Amino acid sequence: MQGDIQNIESGSRGYVITGERIFLEQYESGIRHINKELWTLRELLSGKPIQLKALYKLEFKIKEKMDFALETINVRKKEGFAAAAKRIKSHKGLNTMKDIFKIIAEIESLENKLLSIRTVKVERNAQNTISIIILGSFLALIFVFVANIIIQLDIKNRKKVEMKLRKLTIDLTHSNSELEQFAYVASHDLQEPLRVIRKYTEFLTESCAGSVNADTNEIIKHIIDSADRMQQLIKSLLELARVGKQAEVTVVDCNKILNQVLLDLDVIIQENKAIITRDNLPIIYANRSDVSRLLQNLITNAIKYRANTPPQINVEAKLKDGEWLFSVSDNGIGIDMEHKDRIFEIFRRLHSRNSYSGIGIGLTICKKVVERRGGRIWVESKPGEGSTFYFTIPSMTIT
Repeated sequence: MQGDIQNIESGSRGYVITGERIFLEQYESGIRHINKELWTLRELLSGKPIQLKALYKLEFKIKEKMDFALETINVRKKEGFAAAAKRIKSHKGLNTMKDIFKIIAEIESLENKLLSIRTVKVERNAQNTISIIILGSFLALIFVFVANIIIQLDIKNRKKVEMKLRKLTIDLTHSNSELEQFAYVASHDLQEPLRVIRKYTEFLTESCAGSVNADTNEIIKHIIDSADRMQQLIKSLLELARVGKQAEVTVVDCNKILNQVLLDLDVIIQENKAIITRDNLPIIYANRSDVSRLLQNLITNAIKYRANTPPQINVEAKLKDGEWLFSVSDNGIGIDMEHKDRIFEIFRRLHSRNSYSGIGIGLTICKKVVERRGGRIWVESKPGEGSTFYFTIPSMTIT
């Protein structure tokens, strides 16, 4: 890992000095390898909170280093050598490198301490075992013999379980890949006939304009509306299938994600004269696209199910019991709590399509996103008094 960090540093500095592409390749190689190694470390340290806390600190500093290196490279490209060299002379990158190596040393020291503790325990257990063998005579020997048989059987069973789990993981990976491929193929194969139906129906409308009665025009309109709804249904199902497909889980700033979501929703916000308020949101460990889908769906619903007054929506988060508790509240039409679980089921709608658009899959996507991160999502509401959607995301402590 230290070698990859050095490659990032050397590559970015080399490019600043020379402007040659070969140093960018060294920098990019370091970026690729460091991400793989961090992923491997997260897997190895799973279930070890002390080591994970140190790893989160390391990831935060490495991201800070990569961001600084990328910004320096971009300055070199746009403003030239002098401006980039000035950034390097600020020693910010060097200080970050020192912090990274310090954290790595802390992790290595912690692992060495834990290894020493485990070694002492093993040695102590070995001494105790020898004492028991010496003092236990014939019965102790029988006990050791039986215990050895049990251990061997347990190891054998564990190996069988591990092999089955490994095979199951491979099978599930292949199955997921095949299902994803099928979803894309099905999407194309299903949408193409719908486009043809819509195209020829519109052509029929234009060709027969003025020569068909009102009933026929109504039938044609229903055909076009049905084709549009089916296309929307297929797109929504594909979006649900894509949740979590982006494997990159990293440190993300929820404030930046919310800024982009509000920018994407600017048109409907302005059209509905919605007022969006917010608190400072945390930095969490998640997939950027999934968090964006989650916030966008909740805010869109808050605008859609508005009352007679302009929507007032508030987004906030607070740390509670080791996890971030997010809330998105509104002053809309509200929900009868009798339906608090039903609204998260796929294709479940509380209102007709004539009253509100959509197919009933947005909250299903929200539930899948939250549960993939080990969290929960629920609603508290009263009809006519607005709703508050809560969801939790495990916290990532950075000190």
